[in-house]
Amino acid sequence: MKLGEKSAYLQGLAQGLELDRTKAEGKLIEELLSLVSDMTAAIEDLEQECTRLNDYIEELDADLGDVEELLFEAEDD
Repeated sequence: MKLGEKSAYLQGLAQGLELDRTKAEGKLIEELLSLVSDMTAAIEDLEQECTRLNDYIEELDADLGDVEELLFEAEDD
């Protein structure tokens, strides 16, 4: 189960419990679930950015390999 799915599952469980949001415990659980949701969104954004940056690094590495190949061929001549 992915992080977003787990967060949604926890929110569903809390709704099923029909917590009294006027009591301290209900307010605490509601705020914790909100925090989990916010953290899930932030982590998913970071994962996407990390994937994008990894792809970019791989492209740079391939380009650098091409440049090295040209330079070393020029030195051999």
